[in-house]
Amino acid sequence: MYTWIDADYYNSGGFLSDYAPTTTSGTTTVGVSIGVAVGDDETQVSASQSWSYTIPDVRVYDESDYFQEIAKWRHDIAEDKAVGSNTYQIEPGATLRFPQDGVHGWAEHYGVKYGKPKWWGLSWDFTDEFWIEVYLKIYN
Repeated sequence: MYTWIDADYYNSGGFLSDYAPTTTSGTTTVGVSIGVAVGDDETQVSASQSWSYTIPDVRVYDESDYFQEIAKWRHDIAEDKAVGSNTYQIEPGATLRFPQDGVHGWAEHYGVKYGKPKWWGLSWDFTDEFWIEVYLKIYN
């Protein structure tokens, strides 16, 4: 499963402030916390949300890059474990920041690629990536 959030997809005004999870291995529970603050120096409103989720026998590869303003994850599901034959939900998150004025936007990508061992088990066959991209804009 491939997921990325590009903070400066439309212009260079947006930037990646924080994201979670980072690289994991084996069964683990990760915490994700995102927040937003709006206003000027005198008045400011903020909100945040936090959650955690269990990653059972899934290795998360953190491919994020603050220089490119992108939060990016690859979830590699263990085919030989129960998670490989059940429904699995990913819940990563990122905090993006934008200047107060103007039109700003970001892009989100959600994709999946399936693989199965060839009949002799020495290599794998993979499908093309099936994906959807969402483009979001905010107008200030």
